[in-house]
Amino acid sequence: MTESEHDAVVRRSFEKQVGLFAGEHSPFARRPESALAWVEPLEPDMIVLDVACGAGHVAEQIAPHVRQVVGVDLTAALLEVGAERLRDAGFANVLLQEGNAAELAFVDASFDLVVCRGALHHMPRPEQALAEMARVCRSDGRVVASDMVAPS
Repeated sequence: MTESEHDAVVRRSFEKQVGLFAGEHSPFARRPESALAWVEPLEPDMIVLDVACGAGHVAEQIAPHVRQVVGVDLTAALLEVGAERLRDAGFANVLLQEGNAAELAFVDASFDLVVCRGALHHMPRPEQALAEMARVCRSDGRVVASDMVAPS
């Protein structure tokens, strides 16, 4: 593919996505600085899934703003640490459970928001985990994945 052909493909793709760039709820709109800017907007009736939640730090930040957060992770020891910390802090709307991002044990369209922060690079097939996240997210919901891999 030539450079100009590639440019045409990119242009056509973004022409189909113009709606993502419009309005106050655009993922690219400027928001007040917030630790949760990457997942906002949050609504009080939302049910959120935190994939590869570790010790529940993202769940802890989101929980005060939504109805329920469910966190899943492969590592039971991290889940125990998180559950104890969240229990001691008085969080009653966070449930942490053992699970695999590549095979999420939830029915289709179970969550309003599915988040995954800093974990995709640990997964052997991140595309499979992302497909599972999309499957369990409601059609009018959002999947938000944030990760960074340092250059070698």
